[in-house]
Amino acid sequence: MMKRKRLRSVLKWLGLLFLLCIAGIVIVLYVPTAVTKNTDSYIYDLPFEKGTSHKVVQGYGGLFSHKNTAAIDFEMPVGTPVLAAREGVVYAYKDSYDEGGPFSKYKGKANFIMIQHSDGSYGCYWHLKKHGVITKTGKVKKESRLAGAGPPALFSGRTCIFQ
Repeated sequence: MMKRKRLRSVLKWLGLLFLLCIAGIVIVLYVPTAVTKNTDSYIYDLPFEKGTSHKVVQGYGGLFSHKNTAAIDFEMPVGTPVLAAREGVVYAYKDSYDEGGPFSKYKGKANFIMIQHSDGSYGCYWHLKKHGVITKTGKVKKESRLAGAGPPALFSGRTCIFQ
């Protein structure tokens, strides 16, 4: 009799745990987040040359370094050309750093270029080579070379982040 009550209790808790897991999955997959709410209909090119391929090492809403951010990390050897995924105007850039890492002393030491698009949105390209930004001012066309990929700030591999 006691074993039956214990078994019912365990089954009750397992059922509740199962329902909580299902609810969590539904929330993750179907509830909009800051990443999925702010999407547009523009079809972007990839930020590297056609005919080449680069492994995606982290996607939208990644759990490692950019939670709740619409960014894609591509594995790229240092110096790989980084191309504009969309036309626009250079808004800002920084390419003076040759160091980086996971510690707070490296925060803000990432080479980047930001392109402002005609609709007011921005395309950001991170972890560029030191002195690797080619287009520093003015208009850029889709697929024009912006910079060379550089060493990553937080990863042990090679990466370029397109955000």
